[in-house]
Amino acid sequence: MAITFTPTPSAGQTFTSGAKTWTWTGSVWKATPVISATSLSAFNTALPSGSILQTVQATNATYSALTTILPFDDTVPASSEGTSVLSQAITLASSSNRVGITVSLPMLAHGTAGAWLCYAIFRDTTCIDTGAWCNAGANYGWTVAMTYVDSPSVVSPTYSFRIGPAVAGNGYINGTAGSRYFGGTCVSILSLQEIKA
Repeated sequence: MAITFTPTPSAGQTFTSGAKTWTWTGSVWKATPVISATSLSAFNTALPSGSILQTVQATNATYSALTTILPFDDTVPASSEGTSVLSQAITLASSSNRVGITVSLPMLAHGTAGAWLCYAIFRDTTCIDTGAWCNAGANYGWTVAMTYVDSPSVVSPTYSFRIGPAVAGNGYINGTAGSRYFGGTCVSILSLQEIKA
């Protein structure tokens, strides 16, 4: 059965009927499903435990020096130590869901041989994972890759990745002392995935 519209609709005109929105392309009506907050919530509820509900990420391709100290000692890093190089918020469907965190930094370096760079993942102001690296020679570069699964118990946490030299000196992200590498294609990434409880 054909439906006739008078006058003829203009391109881009829409109407909603049931669970679909119809858009006039100029020659035909194209249907797209309507996804409401209620239907999305029902869909998420039907998924099994361990399902990935969403992925968000922050990137940083900026070459920069890192001078704020993040001590290499037996204390828990504070959110005021080191420099935040990546930060990303996520809004969870449920506070009981977990967050899978992946950090990838393709190039870190320190200007002094035998110097330590320390790094940490934070949920808001709470340190949840740490690491450190000591370079064998001045301006030796290395890659950082970290993964962690967090149970934040809140709906809207913000995660950040902080880096700093252990003592006074310069560390570098996306390059070495005085020089960026690879023309800005060295991209550091903080990826967050919501995992259904």
